[in-house]
Amino acid sequence: MTKHNRIRRRLLSSEFYQFVLQLEYPSDSLLPKTSVDYKYLSYLLLENSSQQPFKHILFSYWLNWTEPIGYDSAAHSFCQVDDSHKKKAECLTLLRKGRSIACVSRETGKSRCFVKSIALLANVNTRLKPTKLSPSVCKTAIVLARRGFHRKEIARRLSISIGSVEMLISATIGLVQWRKQCKYESKRRRYEHQILRYRQKYPQAIRRDIKSNCNAAFFWLYIHERAWLEDNLPIATPPSLPPRFK
Repeated sequence: MTKHNRIRRRLLSSEFYQFVLQLEYPSDSLLPKTSVDYKYLSYLLLENSSQQPFKHILFSYWLNWTEPIGYDSAAHSFCQVDDSHKKKAECLTLLRKGRSIACVSRETGKSRCFVKSIALLANVNTRLKPTKLSPSVCKTAIVLARRGFHRKEIARRLSISIGSVEMLISATIGLVQWRKQCKYESKRRRYEHQILRYRQKYPQAIRRDIKSNCNAAFFWLYIHERAWLEDNLPIATPPSLPPRFK
């Protein structure tokens, strides 16, 4: 930190990137791209910014288990890690010591769901009480989520809460993006089919009729799939002038 409480992002990003290079982690989307990727750390340090929990855990681990970066003592004291980051690192340390979810929750003051999400992200085996989220249940829930089942249906089939399903989905790398893509493709196919069926039923319909009777489908496709919409709409007819102007 500087004497004006500004974060030295250049030095911090450079040192953190050197640490990341040693990990050889398979997913590049969760890591900084270069040593000057200041945006990566800026979003993590913003109080109201929502980021992937894995990024917070990785950054907290680096801050807690590496030597402090050299700094000018005349400028200011070294940056203190945000309390929420320290709590995540503390939870992870206790979990790796074999403590139960309930025990870690009591010692850190964090909720059981918070501790469970940390354990799932770090792939730490825990003693869950009650043991509804067993390894087989977690695996089945992830498989169903990858196949596009709704969270409520997954919870009903496995007799667990919807919150537990959401936690498992968010803790699985790439699953949230996959489900968003599946939802997008499903909506695209449904709206395209709606437009095609309307044209088959009313072959003489003009663009204005389709826009009026298939309003949601028309505007969604206009925004997201405009090329397809233009190819499958009737040919635009020129406006006809009133008789007195002919």
